[in-house]
Amino acid sequence: MIDFAMTAPEIGAILGITARRVTQYRDDKLLPAVERGKFDPVFLLYLRKGEQRADGLRRRPDRDTLLALGWLGGVHDKPSDEDLAAFGTVFERNGLTRDAALVAIGRAMQLVTR
Repeated sequence: MIDFAMTAPEIGAILGITARRVTQYRDDKLLPAVERGKFDPVFLLYLRKGEQRADGLRRRPDRDTLLALGWLGGVHDKPSDEDLAAFGTVFERNGLTRDAALVAIGRAMQLVTR
C-alpha cells in the first residue's frame, strides 16, 4: 500500500476542486494513477501551480515542465541539491524517471529566466 496516495475526492477537497476535475487531469494523461483510483496530491499541486505560472506564456509547456515550473515556485526558483533530490523522488514515485525530472527542471528554469 502506498501511504501518500489519495482518492480524487480527497485531493479535490484539499485543493478546492471537484473530484471530477481531478479525474479529468487523469483522463487528459496529466496525472498518473499511483494505485487503482489513487493519485499523488503533491504531483497535482505542483502541476496546477505550474499551470498558473505558465498562464502568460505563448506556448503551453508539456506536463513535466509544468510540474517543474510549479515546484520551482515553491523553492523560489533556486533549488538546493536536497530540493532537486526531493523533486526527483516525486517523479519516481509517479512512475517517471529522475532524469526526466532534471530535464523538466532545466526547461522550467529557462522559462523563469526569460
